[in-house]
Formats: sequence, C-alpha cells, structure tokens
Amino acid sequence: MNHLQEQEIETYVLTPEQFSQEVTNLFQEHLNDCELCYEHVQRLRAFYTAVAEGMKQPATERDKAFAEQLTTPLKPRLALPSSTFAQKEDAIDAYVEIIEPEKRNLPSRVYHFFRFHPIQATVRTSLAAALVFFTYYFFTPKNVMPPPLDTNPNYARAEKEFLVTYNKDGRELWRKHIGIGYDIESRLRGSQNKYENYLATLDVDNDGKKEVIANIGFVSSYPRKKEIICFNTDGTERWSYAMTQEMTFGTEHMTGNYLPSLFMAGDFDHNGTGEVTVFFNHDTYYPSPIVHLQGSSGEVLGIFWHIGNISNIAHRDVDKDGVDELLFAAQNNAFDNASLTVLDPRVIAGYSPADSTRTPMNTPEGTEKYYLLFPRCDIKLFATAKRNNADAIMFASESVTRINVAEYVGNDSYYQFYFLDSLYRCYRVDGEDWFLTFHRKMVKEGKLSTPVDSVYYQNLRKGVQYWDGEKFVNEPTMNKRYIETIRSSESSDSQTVR
Repeated sequence: MNHLQEQEIETYVLTPEQFSQEVTNLFQEHLNDCELCYEHVQRLRAFYTAVAEGMKQPATERDKAFAEQLTTPLKPRLALPSSTFAQKEDAIDAYVEIIEPEKRNLPSRVYHFFRFHPIQATVRTSLAAALVFFTYYFFTPKNVMPPPLDTNPNYARAEKEFLVTYNKDGRELWRKHIGIGYDIESRLRGSQNKYENYLATLDVDNDGKKEVIANIGFVSSYPRKKEIICFNTDGTERWSYAMTQEMTFGTEHMTGNYLPSLFMAGDFDHNGTGEVTVFFNHDTYYPSPIVHLQGSSGEVLGIFWHIGNISNIAHRDVDKDGVDELLFAAQNNAFDNASLTVLDPRVIAGYSPADSTRTPMNTPEGTEKYYLLFPRCDIKLFATAKRNNADAIMFASESVTRINVAEYVGNDSYYQFYFLDSLYRCYRVDGEDWFLTFHRKMVKEGKLSTPVDSVYYQNLRKGVQYWDGEKFVNEPTMNKRYIETIRSSESSDSQTVR
C-alpha cells in the first residue's frame, strides 16, 4: 500500500480547508484503511494540541532556567537534547526562521511558520516549538502581551474559490474551499441585499458568538449545491438543509429537484433567537417554496409555496408592530402578473393565490399577511414575456416601500415604480426614464394612443389588487386567513402564559 506523503499529512492536519471535499474524502478513506498513516495523523494532532495547551500554562523556575540556556548567545546548542549535530543545526535554523527575520509579532510568526513550512522531522518541529515557547512566554514582558485573538466571526466573503470569515478587526479566522465560480464578486453584488443573499453571520443560539450561514447553490461545481449550510463559530458544520419535497399542483407532479436561491438571516420576530428564511428554485422555475428555519438547529418552522418565480427578497418592520415583515418580489404564474408576498415570520404556511390547475394538493390555504398583484401597462402589446415581473424591493424611507415592476420587450426591461405605505397601500406610481422614452416613441409612431400623464399613473395605481383570503379586491386589505391565524396563535400564547 502506498502511504500518504509527510507534507500532505501535515497539510491535512494543519489546514484541511486547502483541500476540496473530494480530496478530503479520499484522504479519509485512506486513513480508514492504513493504520500507519492514521497513527501518524493522530501523533501530529496530539503534538499540536500539546503545544497549544502548553503555551497556556505558567512557567516554572526550571523552565525559565532552561530558556536562559537556550537563548545564551555563546552556547545556544548545549541545551539541545539531540544526538546529532545535524539535528541541532536543523532545530536552531527553524528557531531563527521564526524569531529573527520578520517584524510581525511573535504569535503571528509562529502561526506563519507552522502553517506554511511543512514539518520534515518531528525532532526539528518539537525543538523549534520549544524554543519559541520558552523565548516568547518567559522573556516577553506581560504588560506588552498582545490581546487574545477575537474568534467571533463578524462577516464572511467569497474570495478566490473560498468562503472566508473575518472578525470585526478584519483578521481572517477560517476558510472553506468551495470551488470555481465562488469568487465572482460581481454576481454576489448584483442584488440589493448584496452578500446577505449568499452569506450571512448571525448569533443563532444567543450565546454571544456568531455563526455563518452559506448558500452555495449558485456554484454549479459544488457537490452540496442543493443545501443551505450553517457553520459554527469555529468553522465546523452545525446543520444543513435541502428541499427535496415532491408536490402535485393540480394535475402536474413536481419532483423534489430544488436549489436554494436567496435567503435572509435575522431575529425577525425579535424574540431573542435567530431564524433563516430561504426560497428555493425548482428546475422549472415553478414553484418557489419559501422555507423558514430555526437558526440554531435548522428545524423547519414553516413552508409557504409560491406559485411562480421569486426575484428578490427583503425584510423590515415597516408597520412598527415589533415584527419584521418578510417581503418577496415575484410573478404569479396562475394570474400572469407581477406580485408581492408579505409574510409574518410567526405564521408561515400554505400557498399563494392560485387557480385550480396550480393549487397544491394536501396543503392549507396561505397565511400570508398581504398579497398584491401589479397590473400590466399598455406596453405589454410589445412584450416578449408572458407576464410582467416585480424584481426589486427598495425602501424609500422607514415606512415607504418601492416595488420595481418590469415589462420585458426583447432584451430590454421597462420599469414602473409602485410606492406602498406602512399598510401596503399603493399611493403613487411613477415610471423610469427608459420606460417614458420607449412609451413616447410608441405614441409618436402611432402604436399607442394613451400618453403617460397623471391619469395614466392613477389608473395603474387603481389596478393594484389585494388578496383578501378568498378573492382579489382593488381596495387595500389584509388576508383574513392571516388575521384568523395570528389571533389564534396569540390566544394560545396567552393561555400558555396563564
């Protein structure tokens, strides 16, 4: 049997994140079969653990005397417990490499040496580690000791195929190799919420330390692209979730082939525990299940089935009731209109409004707080898409939400902006410059007859429809099924308190 190389083993022990998951699996398979390599790995791990623990222990008088001998300029080699001059030279060389050539602080140099200079012999490493340990801890004044490293992740980034976490001072804590495509920052920055849609840090268990939530579904080469993953503070995996549920909508059966798309992480109901809300794209772009997860465990708290593709997400306590609304800009396949879903994180269940051909079987009706449809404007006559689409959510102020609704003509998008107040009533509609230019051109060419003016925008505003729990109405209203559900939930909570 061929054994693993010494340098490969050391890299596997010290910086396993340098290897892909496939290579890591191969290493583990070899270690399961090869007792010699397995024993070597265990010895190395024990050695580094001992060094780390030893550096935490206070020095004895004997230790100090030994350190003085080691650092005596005239007799540095007399204290080396080695049997050959070559081994003594090797250890001193390692010591000098750590101590002398750089201006970084000593802990940084120790870390740099062990991380980037593979061990060639156990004796060399043990002696070098001992020299560094004694020199640093017995001859560095305690009042200039550097503060301990802040190991609490503050944010995470996609960099050169790696998921990299940093503390609040910008110091790297740990990294995971993801794969080709993960470093395309332009793709990550393409949405309003930027990295929150792909990476987020959140204290999921309220212990004062943040975990890292990662969605890697857009990297096609990653073997676990169907999962959303939560990593602990130290980089170990805490939980993962993949949507695999098969569903039947009317007479159409859908497989469980979903990829996580965008997600949000936060304490949305402000009860002291974190949650993660993610929507999944089916390979046919219909349906789009919205899954609400417990941040500490990955437990499913609720699923809402949206009948159509979702383009953008956001959250904010717009109505100031102490609970963030979860907003999803989308299009509804059943009614062929742009839509906005507003969910209360405390009661997520059911499905969005749909006709009989797209109603999911064995699923209760939706408990969304609000559901809006946006009308199509007259340039739909030239549209190359079947329906308009709400593809962005903007907050114009603390209580005003702007929804960007597009009509697609060829490769171009022409937007109307719908402004909603804190109760999601549409009080204003406006158009972007490209839309106005295109519309005026069509009027000038005689292809449209209605000019864009205040009456035009007023008609669009009146065309916004609201789901009341049974049907769409033109008056702003809340879903009555949501009202019933939240009242029932609050009543149960009240009885529990008693």
